[in-house]
Amino acid sequence: MKNKALGLIETYGYIGAIEAADTAVKAAYVELSAVEKVKGGLVTVQLLGDVGAVKAAVDAGVQKCKALGVYVSSHVIARPDSELYKIVPKLNSDEAIETIKEADKLETSEPEFKLPKHFYTMKVVLLRNYVRKLDNFPIPNKKIKFANKQQLIDGLIEYYKTKPMTKE
Repeated sequence: MKNKALGLIETYGYIGAIEAADTAVKAAYVELSAVEKVKGGLVTVQLLGDVGAVKAAVDAGVQKCKALGVYVSSHVIARPDSELYKIVPKLNSDEAIETIKEADKLETSEPEFKLPKHFYTMKVVLLRNYVRKLDNFPIPNKKIKFANKQQLIDGLIEYYKTKPMTKE
């Protein structure tokens, strides 16, 4: 799932979206992820597959929409970030989430100590807020706002190796 491209075609009306989806899946080997009704009569078709196939499918769907006069916009994302998987319907399935967690699992330099799983799935902003509350955290407060997720996880591992973990 991680290496699949995401193609989007936005149309006016549901019938145009169905036509775009039909044309797209016939044009290339792609998977129809969803046809999502937005507001104001807009409908978005979501396609998944290899980058080249998704581009070809989106192009075919766009041509059909333009011929029908319902085309709004389109876009292809070659390698969607794992955060996108939370909002795209098909990618938000349990199977997809597990795949992403496995693919994005953060490795620690010393595997004998493991943090609880929730730390690895937290957003960076929440991790930063959490570590700011810890006394004597290995990363100075001035540098926490610039730390990435891996640095924060490594800091938490170092911190909890020396202090017992308590429920907070």
